[in-house]
Amino acid sequence: MFRGFFLIVSFVGFAPEAELKQTNICLLPTETGPCKANIGRFGFNPRVNRCEIFTYGGCGGNENNFLTFDACFARCGGDPELRCIEGSKFQMDCNNCTCEEGAAVCTLILCPEVDKCCQPIERGPCPDYIIKYGFDIENGKCVEFIYGGCYGNANNFETIEECISECGEILQS
Repeated sequence: MFRGFFLIVSFVGFAPEAELKQTNICLLPTETGPCKANIGRFGFNPRVNRCEIFTYGGCGGNENNFLTFDACFARCGGDPELRCIEGSKFQMDCNNCTCEEGAAVCTLILCPEVDKCCQPIERGPCPDYIIKYGFDIENGKCVEFIYGGCYGNANNFETIEECISECGEILQS
């Protein structure tokens, strides 16, 4: 009986330690590891309370290593705003997204797909005659154009209202 009681106490004694170890991965420093790959990953930085991009070498390291910002944020929480590696500056405007020089991994991961409203209006190579609407970046407003029926790009809306809703209009004074 005494032996069974001892085993139960020992087993219960280990459970909180395992739980504690699991919850503390967010407090571990991000580690590149010994390999030489240049892989962008996300790790939680408790000093600034947010997930940040770091360069992972491809092997080794520790568990504070997430494939996506969302996975890091879901596990560790913190500031929900995605930012560049601490010390890097992030600039984004129409079809241009970069982090300052030397932060290529940041640029590759943070940059969203090209904004459809920044793409040129494209008819496409097909011969159909379909009235569509696209955002004309030079004039800052949605305009009607003829779509050929294939290819083109995402700057292609069924209605002018849809175009304005998605892209807005730049009011000129």
